[in-house]
Amino acid sequence: MKRPSPELKLMLVLLVPVAAILLVHYFMTGFVVYNDGRGYYTWLRSAVIDRDVNFTNEWTYYNTTHSKFASGQRAESVSSLKTPKGYMVNIYLIGNAIMWAPFYLTAHAASLLLNAAGFAVRTDGYGFLYEMSVGIASLIYGFLGAWMIYKFCKKWFESKTAVLATIAVWYGTAFFWYHAAEPSMSHMNSIFLTALFTHLWYNTLGKRTKVQWLALGLLLGLIYLVRQQEVLLGLLPAFELIKRLAKKVNFDTIRKTAIASALLGIGIFIITLPQMLIWKRMYGSYLVYSYGDPETLKYWYWTMPQILPLFFSQAAGMWRVPIMLLSIIGLFLFAKRVKGVAWYFAAVVLAQVLIVSAWTGWPIGYGVRYLLGMSIFFALGAAQLIRMLRSRLSMKAICAIVFLLILANFINMLIVMLTEITSRIPLSEVLRLLTKTVL
Repeated sequence: MKRPSPELKLMLVLLVPVAAILLVHYFMTGFVVYNDGRGYYTWLRSAVIDRDVNFTNEWTYYNTTHSKFASGQRAESVSSLKTPKGYMVNIYLIGNAIMWAPFYLTAHAASLLLNAAGFAVRTDGYGFLYEMSVGIASLIYGFLGAWMIYKFCKKWFESKTAVLATIAVWYGTAFFWYHAAEPSMSHMNSIFLTALFTHLWYNTLGKRTKVQWLALGLLLGLIYLVRQQEVLLGLLPAFELIKRLAKKVNFDTIRKTAIASALLGIGIFIITLPQMLIWKRMYGSYLVYSYGDPETLKYWYWTMPQILPLFFSQAAGMWRVPIMLLSIIGLFLFAKRVKGVAWYFAAVVLAQVLIVSAWTGWPIGYGVRYLLGMSIFFALGAAQLIRMLRSRLSMKAICAIVFLLILANFINMLIVMLTEITSRIPLSEVLRLLTKTVL
């Protein structure tokens, strides 16, 4: 067997603090699933345990589940919003449930076996094993995403630069927050899938088979079901096909382009068909924009994107997470140096910035989290800046700079977390509960 590389060993070591915080958080609060994760998890539990799309019992459970930390409910009330067919509205799509399903089903099987063996283990889809299955899934997907990011950076940068850039993005942006503290959000699934899609697309350029075109479509469809706006990754194959046609227009290139486009579309259709069938049952229509209800407070400003606030607003601007902001600058410098497909990457990130800044909900959460699916491209930007610094500074000095930027991110995370918690309970109580959990 091939021995693990030093880079893999280092990244496995760096996974330990993530896992430790995840566990500490669970034992302090009593759950892994909360915030948006409730909506994603509801699809999974309802399908596996209840075998329906009636979510009233799940949201009633959330409403009666109290945190051990601040005695708060996971949901303040059961939603009164109904679809035209009378079902409770769930604005989230099924992609995250699909990603978590292997882990959740394993937890369900283990619960049934333990219960049959005489252990008092819950088998109703709730409790430690079930919720921790989501945490473990996010732990694994996040790590695999980080590893693929490193491998992608290595295509243009030497190993030390690539691994430092990966660590900078992993620990120095909201990547860490949603890997360790809020694993039931969609971001680890998103980072994994976008990295996988980008790898497959790039590694098959100029030699892609029909099966691989179909696979790209399947991945793109799943990316849409996990985080809708990240379907903009489809710009990568779109740019590729447009360039092919622009270079040479004849019957053969038109035929090949049509076949590739059809296979891409078929893949997207296959993976999104279950969601469309569910929408048909719940809404009476195969195509639904579930975020469109004004009561969900999700408004768009298509003609006035909030680009400057996205970068510089005092409360939630990207400047508060400096590595992300610097990485975007570095990505355009990378595209200027490498040219070709590197400009495709920059265009995808620019498109994401525009669509995120057009949504009034972008300040919600930590660290402009809606751009986290672009982490693979942020790492390229970070690697470019590190490469440029290496001509002027030693690697130790550059590591020190990265460490300080990561430290700034951790300080910011701590401030955000304490501000939120101490608005409900005194700091002395926070420290007491933390000490009790750790000891």
